[in-house]
Amino acid sequence: MGILPKLFLALSIVTTNLPYSSNYTDYVLDPKNQNKLCSSSFPHREVEIKENAALRINFTLSEEEQSSNSAYKQNFICVFFLKVPEGMGIFGVIQKMAFRRDSRTNDCTDYIQFRHSKNRGWFEKALNVDLERKTEHWSADQICGEVTPLQEPFSEIPTTTSDVARHATLNRANYLAVKVNISKKKLKPNERIEIVVAFTPFKECSNDSEEMKLCGHNTCILKSYFNDRIINCPFVNCVDEECSPLIEEDRPSLWSGKIAVTAVSSIFLSFFLFLGCIMMCRYAEMFCWGDGHPPDRGTELSEVEPTAPSHHDSPSPDKDLPPAYETLFPSER
Repeated sequence: MGILPKLFLALSIVTTNLPYSSNYTDYVLDPKNQNKLCSSSFPHREVEIKENAALRINFTLSEEEQSSNSAYKQNFICVFFLKVPEGMGIFGVIQKMAFRRDSRTNDCTDYIQFRHSKNRGWFEKALNVDLERKTEHWSADQICGEVTPLQEPFSEIPTTTSDVARHATLNRANYLAVKVNISKKKLKPNERIEIVVAFTPFKECSNDSEEMKLCGHNTCILKSYFNDRIINCPFVNCVDEECSPLIEEDRPSLWSGKIAVTAVSSIFLSFFLFLGCIMMCRYAEMFCWGDGHPPDRGTELSEVEPTAPSHHDSPSPDKDLPPAYETLFPSER
């Protein structure tokens, strides 16, 4: 096998084994509703989640932002509906939350609610409507307080429905209503409220399959959602992740998985492309960084001048000469 085929084979092996990034769609909740997700009155936005995708919502608010934005002078209410394909259900897991409570009554000041919508009957399907969604009645519990990422470690796969975490929801129907309420109550200095929630489609199952993995309670999600630092299974034992608390600096952002995969891919591709250019240049007996002609060795040597001092002997002008013959043997006259 030649050099180039080996190079492309190695490149294909490396790119095939790069870590797979789960497919998440991210929405940032804001009172200006720039992403058209939130609505406080009917009709509410319906967001469809595909079988191989998931969705995350994110909201943060500081005391400075609340003071500078007139939209927070009234309660910010965001309501939307999630829909997955027929025959699937929806998991909702709060990844992080810091919502206020009333210090006297312990009631929620800010909260999130999940309302389970049942499957539509034949009459509703024929008219393509959902009568339940037209009501504004929310009997579901209000969820507030604080949730830290990956902080509820248990070891065994859950066996009862009571094992659904307090900050999660499981809806076996394909509709889920979500309501987020942010109070207009003034935040304290340096106080901050925030929430991150992940919504994941699941299927009924009893065993792992080629693409799906058991999550608990005869439910399966895509294998790519396991060990991606996002909790998708709604049970208290964190089936799909290692439940160890994250430090602030180590917490991944909403885009960290995609950025990490892109960075690793770019490094490998750049390295192999550079290596391929070198191989092709050498294969064609052309050096990309020179004119291809080595310097003349004879010329190089001829230009070198000696630097050592000369060792030729020369008589010293101060050396005494032997006496003349006439001085040693004067002639008689």
